[in-house]
Amino acid sequence: MTVIMEPHLKARAVLNHAGIAIFKWSRTLCATPMECSPCSASSGPVCNQQTQVTVQKIGNSRLKRNCGLSSSSNNLKKESECLRLKILVLQDELERQKKALGREVELLHKERNALNVRCHKFNVQREKLQKKSESLNELRKECTAKRENFLKTNAQLTIRCRQLLSELSYIYPIEAHDQKDYFICGVKLPNSEDFQAKDDGSVAVALGYTAHLVSMISFFLQVPLRYPILHKGSRSAIKDNINDKLTEKEREFPLYPKGGEKLQFDYGVYLLNKNIAQLRYQHSLGTPDLRLTLPNLKTFLEHGLLVRCDRHHISSAIPVPKRPASSTFGSHDVGFSSRTPTPEKGPRKRASSENEKKNSVQNPSSKLQGGSG
Repeated sequence: MTVIMEPHLKARAVLNHAGIAIFKWSRTLCATPMECSPCSASSGPVCNQQTQVTVQKIGNSRLKRNCGLSSSSNNLKKESECLRLKILVLQDELERQKKALGREVELLHKERNALNVRCHKFNVQREKLQKKSESLNELRKECTAKRENFLKTNAQLTIRCRQLLSELSYIYPIEAHDQKDYFICGVKLPNSEDFQAKDDGSVAVALGYTAHLVSMISFFLQVPLRYPILHKGSRSAIKDNINDKLTEKEREFPLYPKGGEKLQFDYGVYLLNKNIAQLRYQHSLGTPDLRLTLPNLKTFLEHGLLVRCDRHHISSAIPVPKRPASSTFGSHDVGFSSRTPTPEKGPRKRASSENEKKNSVQNPSSKLQGGSG
């Protein structure tokens, strides 16, 4: 028996640094027993040669067959390994995509929950806004009604203030004779620099009327005077609370001439003229000359307040009722106490007295007849 060494190929897979399988082939020799045909001793070398040739042919054919099979198997193995690697890569990518999808889904759920919370808050705020808008509409209606009521009341107040000022001008009429001499309630009041010693009594009375008229105008117009007036009839006074150089006892200045206090009296009249200038400024009227006390006050009433200052024009705003001569003022008046004087009593009394004078002048024959009777 003869042993023949046949070559065999072995494939060995090796992974490179990129993770790709690389196949390496190695050749090995295998011993194959073969039976030798009996031959004579003489034909031994020939048989050996034939045997070797046959062995080489068989080996070559097997080698070729094995090489073909091994190459095809190697290709299949390569393809299978590539497919496995692709599958592994795809599985890893699938896992990664699943994890990413899970994170995205979780984030989506969180955002959806946050959106639901915000929608709930938005709905609550919208309901509150609707309620507030409804209440705002109601308040707007109330405000509109109050505004209309305010405008109506303000108009009525303006009319009433105009009526009171008209009646005030009737109580304290300012008349001018020849555009030089000005009288208030029939009492002459010269300019502040034309006072004479012989007219002290009439000047004190006229200044008392003027001070009361200015204080009442400021009260009706709701304009606080810069220099407060202390009304005491013909013994009225005025205070200077602005000058910080004066003591508390020196702040009061008389509006009537006293013995040797001519300087204080002049300063008091100056403060009264400043109050008139303040009222004029309040109604956009300038005062070029402060010395003109009654002219400035008369023009203020006529041009600033649109009120007639003479008693010949009786205001139709509030009719002045006529009282009989037997009626008395005081506790019998409805709505007034016996101790509280009212501004209406003076003009009514004066009006009634004037009417009596007119009647006596117009009908002197009636008096004569009554006297003769």
